[in-house]
Amino acid sequence: MSVLGFEETKDDTLVVKIDKEFEIEVASLRGIFLLKLIAWRDRNQLLSRDADDIAFILENYLAINQERAAKDHYEEIYSNSDFNIKSAGSRLLGMDVSGLIPKRSNVYRKIEELLDIEISSAEESRLINQILETNKSFSYEEVLACLEGFRAGLSGARE
Repeated sequence: MSVLGFEETKDDTLVVKIDKEFEIEVASLRGIFLLKLIAWRDRNQLLSRDADDIAFILENYLAINQERAAKDHYEEIYSNSDFNIKSAGSRLLGMDVSGLIPKRSNVYRKIEELLDIEISSAEESRLINQILETNKSFSYEEVLACLEGFRAGLSGARE
C-alpha cells in the first residue's frame, strides 16, 4: 500500500475522547477523503469499498460543514445557478483538501492526474462506475458533477 498522502494528513487530526478516559487522534474528514482517493487509485482493481467511502463523504460533506460553508464560503458554494448539495459539498471538499496539499507537490499532481483521467473517461470511468455500483443514491450526472466540483475546488477555479 502507498504511503502517499500520510505526511499531508498526519498533522490534520481531531482529538476524540472515549469514555472520558482515553483520547485518540483521528484524521480529519478531508484527510480521510484524500487517503481514500489515493487508496482507490492503488487498489481499485481489487476492491470497490474505497469508492463507496468516497461516495459517502461526497454525499454528506456539505451537511457536515454547512455552517462553515455558509459563513466562510457562501459565494463559492451557494451562488451557482444550478446548485446541487452533492456537487456543492464536493467543491467545498476540494477547497478543504487544497489546504492540505501544496499545488506543486507530488500528492497534488497524482490527485489532479487521477481526477483528470476519471472525468475525461466519462461513462468509462472506473471510479464513477464503482460509485454508481456501490451507492444507489447517485446518478451518473451527479457523480461526474461531484468530481468536477472537487477538481474545481482543489484547483481554486471559479465556475
